[in-house]
Amino acid sequence: MVKGINFLKYKISKTKLGSQIFCPPLKSIDLELTNSCNFSCKMCFFRNKSVKRKIGFMSSSFFNRLILELSEKNRNSNIGLNFSGESLLHPNFSKMVFCLIKNGFRNLGLSTNGSLIHLNLDGVSQIKDVRISIDGFKETHEKVRAGANYEKIVDNVFRLTNLSGERGCSLNLVKGFQNEDEIKKFVNFWVNKVDCVAISEQLDSNLKLVTTNEDIEKVLDGDRQICLFPWRYMAILWDGSVTLCCHDLSGDLLLDSNLRVMNIESVWASSEYKYIRRSHQKLDFSNLHLCETCEAWAGDHVTPKVSKLGNVYVVRYGLCTYYSRRFQPILNWKRLLYYS
Repeated sequence: MVKGINFLKYKISKTKLGSQIFCPPLKSIDLELTNSCNFSCKMCFFRNKSVKRKIGFMSSSFFNRLILELSEKNRNSNIGLNFSGESLLHPNFSKMVFCLIKNGFRNLGLSTNGSLIHLNLDGVSQIKDVRISIDGFKETHEKVRAGANYEKIVDNVFRLTNLSGERGCSLNLVKGFQNEDEIKKFVNFWVNKVDCVAISEQLDSNLKLVTTNEDIEKVLDGDRQICLFPWRYMAILWDGSVTLCCHDLSGDLLLDSNLRVMNIESVWASSEYKYIRRSHQKLDFSNLHLCETCEAWAGDHVTPKVSKLGNVYVVRYGLCTYYSRRFQPILNWKRLLYYS
C-alpha cells in the first residue's frame, strides 16, 4: 500500500503541475562518510580536477543526527555509505553500519576499492549490497588504480563471499582501459564466484561518456530527456553539503541548502529542489552547467535488455551491462531505479 502511494506521488510529481503540489518520496540517499581515498585512479575526476573540495570525515555527532532524521520517514530508503571517497578509511565505519542496522535500516549499499575490507569485515559483511571495483586482471587493475594491490583485493573478495554466503558481493569494472578479450575473460572468471559482475561505461569530468554502447547511442541520438535523479536521490557530503547527482563527485552542483543548518526533509522539499526539477522538466540547464553537458541521463532511458548466455543472465540497462547466475543480484544493484 505504502509503495503504491509513493509510486503515485512520484508519477504526479513529475508533471508540471504536480511538481508544485507533491514532493516525491526520497528513494535513495548516499552518505559520504569521507572523501579521502588511498588510491589515485585514472578515471577519478574528483582527484584529477585542479579545484578540489576540502578532504574530511563525517563526524559521529552529525552522522547520528542524520540517522535520527532518516529513521522517521526514510528507513526503507536505499542508503549508500559512500560518495567520492573510500569509506572504509573512516575509523568508525563498522560502528556506523551497526548503528544503521540497530535503527532498522536494511537497504544498505557500499561501493569500495576493496583494499581495506579485511580491517572492517564485521561491518562490511552486514551490508546487503557490496560493490568492489576491480578493473581487470593484475596488470591492468594496478595500472588504472594506482596504489592497488590486486592479490590483496582478490583475497578480500573471497573473505567476504566466504563470510556472507548468499549476500556475497558484486564486482564493478569501468570500461576504457581494457580490450574486449580481457573484459570477456574477466566476466568468465568472476561470474561464478560473486553475485554479480557489472561492466560500466566511463564518464569524464563533464559527465560526457568516454565509452558507450549501441543502446546508449540510440538514446543520445534522440531528443534530450530529463534526468530522474532530482526526483529520487540526494547525496549528503561529509560536511553537510548536498548535491543532487551521484556523479557530482567534485561538488559542482552543490545546493545552497546545507544540512548543518537544515533537516533532510526541508532540503528535499525546498524551493531549490523544486527549481531544479522544473528546470529539468523544461530542459533548461542554463543555471545547471554540469547538467547541460551531462550524458549520463541517457542511462535512465535505455530500454532494459535481458538475455542468457548459458546459465548466466545478461542484462543491459542504464550505463552498465550486468552478468549474474541469478537475476536477483542484478535487481539489487539497480534498486536505485525503483521508480523509473
